[in-house]
Amino acid sequence: MQKDFEEVCLPHYSQVQGLCRRMLGAQRAQDGAQETFAKALQKFPALHDRSAARGWLYSIATHHCLDMLRGRSEDALEEWEPVVHSDPIPGILGDSILAGIAPRPRSLLVLRHYLELSYQEIAAVLEIPPDQVGMALQRARAEALKFARQRGLTCGL
Repeated sequence: MQKDFEEVCLPHYSQVQGLCRRMLGAQRAQDGAQETFAKALQKFPALHDRSAARGWLYSIATHHCLDMLRGRSEDALEEWEPVVHSDPIPGILGDSILAGIAPRPRSLLVLRHYLELSYQEIAAVLEIPPDQVGMALQRARAEALKFARQRGLTCGL
């Protein structure tokens, strides 16, 4: 089982770590990715369609990151440390904007603009109805734009 897991899941490690970095910040990203893969290894026998491993890992990582962020006060968002000199999501937004918005909208923007998932894939990862993804993304973009404008940051959303 370990060999199968490594063969199917490890090729996605850097993308999962990137998701964790954008959700949790630089200091906690490695822990988030490692804990995601530990959970995935435990759940691996339940993965029947190996071709769905990428989305399955994104789902585990997203929920794990949201769990890590849950219960934190708005003031705690200031503790979120963006990756220094990290590439912003091309033409969209940088880590300093992601740091300023709530975890759920952050996850939507990361899944759509960083990982380039389709609405169907986002719905599967976040376990929401597909017809709610568009409106949720619209609200997340509005929150990011509002935060960017308040701080004088550039946001291409």
